[in-house]
Amino acid sequence: FINARYVSPPEAVWRLFSYELHKPSHRVIRLPVHLEDYHTVYFAPGQELERVQNAALARTRLTAFFSLNETDPEARQYLYHEIPMHYTWAERDRRWNRRRRVMPNETLSRMYAVNPLDRERFLLRLLLLHRRGPQSFRDMRTVDGIVYPTYAAAAVALGLLEDDQALLACMTESAAVDTPAQLRYLLVTILLYCEAADPLALYMASEEDLRQDFFHRLRDEDRARAACLDAIGRLLQGHGKTLADYGLPNPDVALLEEDAGGD
Repeated sequence: FINARYVSPPEAVWRLFSYELHKPSHRVIRLPVHLEDYHTVYFAPGQELERVQNAALARTRLTAFFSLNETDPEARQYLYHEIPMHYTWAERDRRWNRRRRVMPNETLSRMYAVNPLDRERFLLRLLLLHRRGPQSFRDMRTVDGIVYPTYAAAAVALGLLEDDQALLACMTESAAVDTPAQLRYLLVTILLYCEAADPLALYMASEEDLRQDFFHRLRDEDRARAACLDAIGRLLQGHGKTLADYGLPNPDVALLEEDAGGD
């Protein structure tokens, strides 16, 4: 047995002339996607309080992108992921500075992937892929001068998502003939398989019909709402999902315990 390594003629020539075997070709700039005041904060042991207190003032690459658009009109022509090709990130100052030499073929940018179940952050990422020159999180929710309450609503207004009119019509039609329990099952089916653009709005539009049987029994709107959400949550749980996955509120536990004690 001989401990040896075979070197082919091409590799031998390459090594004799000391050619490079490898080298970096592109620089990848990672871009965070976070909701307002939900950015990640890093701190060393013993600095927790100081870092948390200063977290609101710390700029991320996303918030610095908004600030850049406020002060630099030229930056407003670029999408978020295009900024690193024209600006460099100064870690010390936490700001974007214009490049002296544009290097579109040497720099790549990548926005972090977001799970679709993290709905608002997922839709913020979708908007960032299409909106040029936003100057704030509020600006990201503004379309044609109208400030929408959610990124989902803004995405629908921009035509990036289909609206839920057909799903709303389905719920309205079913409410006329189905029992509340059947209607809740239908809502869960829609949430699981129909990719509703705004699940919370879909629930709110049919809430009275969804909780009707509980209201007749409990004669209290808050308790009926809690019982209804609990029932929907149990149905979702059977499929490995939760109310939070679809942006629906959790039921008031105190009201549920009150009902259980009363029974």
